[in-house]
Amino acid sequence: MEETKTNNLAKACFLLNEEWIDTLPEKVEPYKYSKQHNRNMQKLFSKMRKDKYHKYTKNTTRVLIIAALISSMTTTAFAIPQSREYIIRKLFNHSSYTIKDVSNMETVSDLTVGYIPNGFELLDYYESKDIYSYEFYNDDYFIIVTKSTLKNKTNFDTENYNYEKVIINNIEYIFYHNINSHGVIWNNNQYIFSIDSNLSKEEILKIAEKTE
Repeated sequence: MEETKTNNLAKACFLLNEEWIDTLPEKVEPYKYSKQHNRNMQKLFSKMRKDKYHKYTKNTTRVLIIAALISSMTTTAFAIPQSREYIIRKLFNHSSYTIKDVSNMETVSDLTVGYIPNGFELLDYYESKDIYSYEFYNDDYFIIVTKSTLKNKTNFDTENYNYEKVIINNIEYIFYHNINSHGVIWNNNQYIFSIDSNLSKEEILKIAEKTE
């Protein structure tokens, strides 16, 4: 008897759901977020990639430790003229860029961005002895340029796409992709630089070449 009541209740719920679904519109206009919302989200993603807002659960921490142990066997070090030797450690959903030798490290006192496409404005910035960060916006497009000391660890997204190396004027750039934007990381033997943007690869590298 109890089983019959349960089956009847399940059938009633199923019919009610069908009636409710029929009342929904066939076409729903996609929701468009405000420009301020998009800017804030991009800032948050950028800060997370630089370890400013990372908070991990115990399970996530355990996975990261295991992944770090596994990745120690696949850690690769690179060195080319005009750049310090750097190390890329690939974890389960991101990679990290660090400098192997941080001797004679200098503090950050300025950041020069020699090229920015027309229409962009500097709307936010952060300056300290360890890191300078400038944020430029043009409607839905953004450019975040960062200059930091050699001790900085820069995280970047490699969950869905692998990074690639691009050499320009004896500087080796690490160019990476994610779903909504791209980025590039490099060092000039004195500082680590990074750019996050949703512009094209060509424009991002052009900005990188003119950044000091």
